[in-house]
Amino acid sequence: MNTENTQSIDDNLDVSAVILAMGQRAKAAAPTLAMATSVQRNLALKEAALALRSRASEILVANTRDLVGVCDAGKDDAFMDRLTLT
Repeated sequence: MNTENTQSIDDNLDVSAVILAMGQRAKAAAPTLAMATSVQRNLALKEAALALRSRASEILVANTRDLVGVCDAGKDDAFMDRLTLT
């Protein structure tokens, strides 16, 4: 899995720019993905799942920080529930 373009939001507080860049990379990758075989797409999905699992602890710590920030901002319980990763 290619992680060279991965960027931590903590490292770049301009969240809009991060999201825009992610969208641009996804759009650029779309033609390649459209031409990929089922085997290639399945492999890519498996690699993405492995990457998520390998960083699960880090992701959950970041989610906890997000939840604290949202709670401090006074968001309602339904919003908190949607944000909570399990």
